[in-house]
Amino acid sequence: MSELVSRRSQRSKELFIRALLTLMHQKPLEDISIKEIVEEASLTRQTFYRHFTSKEDVLKTYLDYLYKDCFNVIDSRQPEDLLGVLKTYFDYWLQYQKSIEVLYVQNAHWIINDIALTYVQGLQPYVERYFTADLGPNAEYLWTYLFGGLVQMKSKWFERHCRVTTQEMAMLVYQFWTGEVFGR
Repeated sequence: MSELVSRRSQRSKELFIRALLTLMHQKPLEDISIKEIVEEASLTRQTFYRHFTSKEDVLKTYLDYLYKDCFNVIDSRQPEDLLGVLKTYFDYWLQYQKSIEVLYVQNAHWIINDIALTYVQGLQPYVERYFTADLGPNAEYLWTYLFGGLVQMKSKWFERHCRVTTQEMAMLVYQFWTGEVFGR
């Protein structure tokens, strides 16, 4: 029985996410009401508040799903090297170009960056084995720097409508992270 409730709960969340993204293609986020989201999803207001506290919470949940799924994809593909990890990462996000771009158009940068900075460090287990130097006791600062740069590069990529290929993006990050971009 609890599995059925869990699937129903998951389905409701997905309907609310889809409804909000659909509405965001039509009008500004600040002009979208909870009532409109509920109507678009064909669910009740009570169901909405069972799962979310606000429309921003819907967006955070959506991004949360995407990051978790991204890491599952990286796990399942098991890239052989750092460049492969980065290529898989960008390939994944390219699938969601339209929905991510609408967040940027709607000035939801703060939501994207907040979630991204929380999750992107989840890439650390996939990439740290490719860094051979002992990073020492202050390694967390380096990881924060590297992943913060990745978040900003991905943000710029979406702002420019993903005109650079995923291979080129992966190579840019790779060159930056390995020092090749600086001629080393």
